[in-house]
Order: sequence, then C-alpha cells, then structure tokens
Amino acid sequence: MQTKFLGIIVLMLGLDQVSKWLVRDAMDLGQSIPITSSLMSLTYIENRGAAFGIMAGGRVLFIALTFLLLAFLLWYRHQNKHQSLLLEISTGLIIAGALGNLIDRIVKGSVTDFIDFHFFPIFNVADIAVTCGVFLMAVFIFKDENKSTNK
Repeated sequence: MQTKFLGIIVLMLGLDQVSKWLVRDAMDLGQSIPITSSLMSLTYIENRGAAFGIMAGGRVLFIALTFLLLAFLLWYRHQNKHQSLLLEISTGLIIAGALGNLIDRIVKGSVTDFIDFHFFPIFNVADIAVTCGVFLMAVFIFKDENKSTNK
C-alpha cells in the first residue's frame, strides 16, 4: 500500500508542477487561449488567496494551515490500521494537491491557476486532486461508518 500511496503523490504532484510550469513558460499573465468555442479556455492567473481567490494576502496563514492539514492526513492514515485502497488514494490525492499549491505559495508567493470553464473560478491540477481526494475520503468514511454500524 505504501508504494501506491507514494506513487499517487509523486504522479499528481508531478502533473501539477509540470502543468503550471508549462503555463508560466508559454503564456503571459492574464492571457487566455480558447480550447472550445465557449466552454473552456486556458487562462493564466496568479491566485494570492485560497480557493476562488478568497482571503488574498493570507499567504502565511495558508502555508501554516497546509502544514497542519498534511500532519492531520498522515496521522489519520496511520490511525486507520485497516488501510484500504480507497484511503490510500484519497489521502494521496489530497496530500499531492496540498503540496502542489504549497510549493507555489512558498516559492512564488501565489498559486498558478489556468483551467477556465468560464462558469466556474479558474483552477489547476492540484485543485482537481484535492477535490477528488476529498470526495473519495468522504466515500471511505461513509463506507467505514456503515461497516461499524452493521457489526
């Protein structure tokens, strides 16, 4: 299980950092490249806040909260002795996404976002990893709770 867990982190963190590097290298800040007629574009922005740009300027707070989140996830994973694949995937995705945006905040002072669906705030691969990971963690917790109540 450890190998799958670390593999997910390395893969998703790599995809996140490479995609952000490609965007920063190939595009100008604020530039938007249409992918489909009106549904999706690549739009390069730098987000100085949290999700959807809220609390811009809270860099130190976000860095501290990310370290707390990472510590909690590692503790939670360790506490669950029955280690399921779902737990490995969900914690791996959340950790990879958190690390991806943490690296941006520490190194650049902001997070590179570029996936733009026009009807939703612009986001990145790390955000996708965190969102999918949280969803899968909720499924894991729900399934685990049902096992406990059905005993």
